[in-house]
Amino acid sequence: MVTAASLILCGAAHFPLHPSELTTTGLALSAGTATLCLLLALGMLLRNAVPAMALGILFTGLLAAVHVIIPETSSATLAPALHTGGVLATLSAVLAALVCLLALCVTLTLARNRTSDQVIARMNTRAQRDRV
Repeated sequence: MVTAASLILCGAAHFPLHPSELTTTGLALSAGTATLCLLLALGMLLRNAVPAMALGILFTGLLAAVHVIIPETSSATLAPALHTGGVLATLSAVLAALVCLLALCVTLTLARNRTSDQVIARMNTRAQRDRV
C-alpha cells in the first residue's frame, strides 16, 4: 500500500501542470512518465507481485538518476519535461525507488521464510510417519 502511494506521488509530481510551456515531445514524455508511475501503482494495488515491484525499482531508479544527471540547461525538450515538478519530482522518484526496493526485499524474505517453514513441516510429517 505504501509502495503504491509513493508511486502515485511520483506520478502526480511528474504530471505536466503547464502543458503550454512544453514542446509536444516534452509533454508526451512528462505525461508518459506520470502515466507509467500510476500504472505501476495500480499494479501494486491489484496484485502485490514481484515483477511490478522490480519494474517500479527500475523505472523510478532510472527516473531519479536522470533527474540528477541531466541539468536544467541541457536539452530543450528533455530538461523542461523532467523538471516539471521541480525538486518534488526528483525526491518523489528517489522515495518511490527506495520504497519499491524495500517492499521487494520484504516480499522475497517472507517468501523465503514461508518456503523454509513448509520444508520443515514436510520433514516433520515424514519423520512422524516413519516412526509409526
